[in-house]
Amino acid sequence: MAHGTLLRGLAVRHVRVSLVAWVLGGCSSSPASPPDVGQAQITLASVPGDVACVAITASGSRTVAKSLEARSGETASLVIGGLPLGAVTFTAVAFAEICSAVLPEHVATWVSDAQVVTLEKGVIASVTLVMHRNGLASVSVDFADDGGGSGGQVGTGGVVGSGGRAGTGGTGSGGMGTGGVAPSCTGASTQCSGNGVQTCANGQWGAPVACGTRQTCTGPTGSAKCSCTPDPACGAVGATCADVSTLVTCMMDAQTCLYQSSSSTCAGGMCSGAAGAASCCTNACTMGVTQCAGLSLTTCSAAANGCTALSTSACGTGLLCERYSTPACVDPTWAEWPMPNGPVDVAAGAPNAEAYTDNGDGTVTDNVTELMWQQAAAPATYTWAAAVAYCPTLTLAGHKDWRLPSRIELVSILDVGVSGSAIDPTYFPGTPVTAFWSSSPWVGNAPGAWFVFFGHGNTSPWPVANTLAVRCVR
Repeated sequence: MAHGTLLRGLAVRHVRVSLVAWVLGGCSSSPASPPDVGQAQITLASVPGDVACVAITASGSRTVAKSLEARSGETASLVIGGLPLGAVTFTAVAFAEICSAVLPEHVATWVSDAQVVTLEKGVIASVTLVMHRNGLASVSVDFADDGGGSGGQVGTGGVVGSGGRAGTGGTGSGGMGTGGVAPSCTGASTQCSGNGVQTCANGQWGAPVACGTRQTCTGPTGSAKCSCTPDPACGAVGATCADVSTLVTCMMDAQTCLYQSSSSTCAGGMCSGAAGAASCCTNACTMGVTQCAGLSLTTCSAAANGCTALSTSACGTGLLCERYSTPACVDPTWAEWPMPNGPVDVAAGAPNAEAYTDNGDGTVTDNVTELMWQQAAAPATYTWAAAVAYCPTLTLAGHKDWRLPSRIELVSILDVGVSGSAIDPTYFPGTPVTAFWSSSPWVGNAPGAWFVFFGHGNTSPWPVANTLAVRCVR
């Protein structure tokens, strides 16, 4: 119950009126009314020692007029039935006199402006009437749907109405409260509106805030939000494969949505790699090509990602990879290629004339056997074990797969038609007239290994502890 402040010359100091208007379509605890008509419940309260009287008039397709009186702290209520649906005009007047003593000649102390409210079936209406006293202070009579709040503090010369939320009329001459408004939402719930989000504030939906360029509003009313529209290719920032042959660059906007900023077709092969770190294949090797790599055979084939890549398989024990015809793992003890012959032998009718290519990088390629040789002899002499270990450590012309040649491989570069070192001096200049170690062990009398003498062209076993010259091959 609110407390009032004395108004000069008036018996009524504080009036709180709340009116709830609704439409009944079925059972109700209120008095029965015909279908499709409205009812209004009015509650009037007075402070102790005062008498309050308000007359309410509702006019539509028919007019209903009622009055209420509350004495000395009492609360009185009344249900007005039979209100028409559609537009209804509400007005209110308040008298200083007791309602039963109001005579026709009495003038209302407060008179409200008329308010037109459209009553709909099943919908709670909300009405606010502002009452004026002789052009002086005004009073708000709030017809609200919640009816629970109390008016603000009464200022001197004014009365604050109530019925909805707590009135906001403060202390002051002629202060005026505000009526309640039917809430359409609760808390800070959200809902989609087009491609934007509305947020609940003070029981009402606010203006929609548009989602970002790459966002859409998703979710049910109460928890709606702007969500990124998934990009069909981008799963992370960076380079990503859009399909097997398309590489796209993915970026993230201010709303953390991923999008494609650029796209290119892989000209060299397939697109491969994890999202954010993908790339187009370089395809450095040609599909189906096989080549040697030391004691291993490498073949160019398609990898699981569609790119071509070299796969390596090691040769078996005692075998090595040779390039003649088709590269293959072979036993170097035996010639897997035609034996080259020098000019003298060719002139006598021998086939397979020797032919070399100076690669200009310290190596010479034998075009008959397809072996590549170290052009100059090693700078020192070695025991057999040291010679076997030396060649794999050699890096020459970008190659690291050098090895000590077998006896038959050394014999393949002998040219006994050449005096002195018995080797073509154009392609192997400065070759010393001496014995060179082969990798072929002397099986009959270990520990020994075979050498080839570049002078008179003979080959013979020799104790492995002795030191001889070395020329590596690959």
